[in-house]
Amino acid sequence: MLRRPGAKERPRLANRYAHDQGGLLFYLVKTANAHSRLSGWRIQLTTDGYQCADCGKNKLAFYSTHKLTGSGTDFKVRSMAVTLFHQPLDKSARNSAAKSGSARSPAKPAKKSVKKKASP
Repeated sequence: MLRRPGAKERPRLANRYAHDQGGLLFYLVKTANAHSRLSGWRIQLTTDGYQCADCGKNKLAFYSTHKLTGSGTDFKVRSMAVTLFHQPLDKSARNSAAKSGSARSPAKPAKKSVKKKASP
């Protein structure tokens, strides 16, 4: 659908059926700073020659404009970051996680009991 300027053109399903706008969601699970990661994506797009603009509704979103290769029309993409990162810093949350088993160490195997034979 979207391609870098100067890249080899490859047929893609989205080039055939895309009209004028779409969206891109970044689900960030292991990243604490979603804004920084999204800014990095925006910088990459700008460096590659795409126009980018702020989203007035969400600070974790922006718009970029791309040219569809099939139709030659502009395609507007809203890139959005959804942060699912969770790392509690307060003691009560850490204790709760430990009680629920998520922070538990693996269980030790049970010791086998050895029966002693009775002496004659």
